Amino acid sequence: MKRIFQLTGIWFWFSVLLSGLLVAQSYVSYKFPIKQDLFEHSYRSHIENRIIAYAYLLTSSDKFSHWSREEINTIIDSAAHRHGVDPQLIQAITLFESYYLAHAISTTGAMGLMALMPETARSLGVADPFNPIDNIEGGVKFVKTLSEKFQGDTSLILAAYNGGPGSVIKHGGVPPYRETTAYVDTVGKIYRFLKQESQEQGGSLRSGAVSDNQTETNQIPLKQAFTDIRP
Repeated sequence: MKRIFQLTGIWFWFSVLLSGLLVAQSYVSYKFPIKQDLFEHSYRSHIENRIIAYAYLLTSSDKFSHWSREEINTIIDSAAHRHGVDPQLIQAITLFESYYLAHAISTTGAMGLMALMPETARSLGVADPFNPIDNIEGGVKFVKTLSEKFQGDTSLILAAYNGGPGSVIKHGGVPPYRETTAYVDTVGKIYRFLKQESQEQGGSLRSGAVSDNQTETNQIPLKQAFTDIRP
């Protein structure tokens, strides 16, 4: 009987220690997220998602891997064309959500390149949200679903990607939330920038000339350009 009480005591203090570590981790991830919090979410929101996100990262086989922009754009192009989605739209979402950092975690617990929430990742069958191939495949599938639901309307697709399709349906359009409206505006600007870049490069390639000041194929905008259009 005495041994049972001893074991019970050990498990009790182990549970207390574990709970303390989880709370501490949640606080650290809130104060120092891998991805900057642009909208000042409160500490108490999404605690569970942040813990789950860091658990995914710790168990990911790609937690120490480095992927270049070119490699990520190749993955985006492949997945986008396979699912019939505009690759520049996926690049725009990826650029805003993570700035091409495969290990990004936000204060809300969004994970990886396309900022998949834990529940979204599970529903899409994404086993490792920090593996660029798995993450982008899941994100592109989600965008494809939203595109079909909202008949290819880019603003509604982006609003649903940020705030959820239910919110878009409820409000009959882009929900009047500061975060969602800023998201639609900013990612929309990035998308139009990338689209224009792609069209200009295509025209130059067809004419057989590429000017020195043009960006290379699949190169994302400079960080300063991205910063200037953030909310």
